[in-house]
Amino acid sequence: MIEDNFDKVEIDKEELENLIISYLDNLSLSESTKNAQSYALKVFYKYFISRKKFYFLPENIRNYKEYMENKLELKPVSIRSYLTSLRKFLNYLVQLKILNKNPAKRITFRIESKRHISQLLTPEQKVNLMDINFENKTYTEGRDMLIVALYVFTNFGIEEVINSDIKILYNRELGVKLSVIVLSFIKKYDIKDLLFYSHSRRTLGKRLSRRTFNDILSKQAKKIDENYLPKVFYNKKRSLL
Repeated sequence: MIEDNFDKVEIDKEELENLIISYLDNLSLSESTKNAQSYALKVFYKYFISRKKFYFLPENIRNYKEYMENKLELKPVSIRSYLTSLRKFLNYLVQLKILNKNPAKRITFRIESKRHISQLLTPEQKVNLMDINFENKTYTEGRDMLIVALYVFTNFGIEEVINSDIKILYNRELGVKLSVIVLSFIKKYDIKDLLFYSHSRRTLGKRLSRRTFNDILSKQAKKIDENYLPKVFYNKKRSLL
């Protein structure tokens, strides 16, 4: 299986400020676009200096995303825009060889409301989604059930679900019940790093593709409610094409 290795990079606030200035100075964009990126990076910088320590790792970028959503209460469109600006800036740091990889590359924020999707599900359907038992289930069967639960009951986007590893247990967004389910999944299938990987002969051990992810959603939806749930998942699928 593939495991991402990020260098544990720490940058002091003066250096980061200079890097942001340098990045903005080198942008060949309209003044309005440059100003928008500048403001987005100022929001990140304020968050950065409020931390005692900040390492440029995916889990810390995810924490920043949650901070914008829960503390700043920014609109979804703003969060997505700020994450895009941060991702571009971190690409710049990769080019400078300050970072070995972009920790924000797979951190996404979906414009569509998870609360809205949750409202489309009946109480019985929600119970079915969370009533996961891995006993007598193959890895593929257990994997597919857990994927649907994570996608519906968290704010994770497709890439975040696909690339989840055992460190997900430290993510407070899971809540108690989902944490117990994930831990059970890890123990049952002896997971060492990546939670979800292909079990097909041709792509054994590789990350799931978006196409496989969408197929899993559709298949699991039909199992839960053939007449209703597929519409929910198909709507989500179309919005991401």
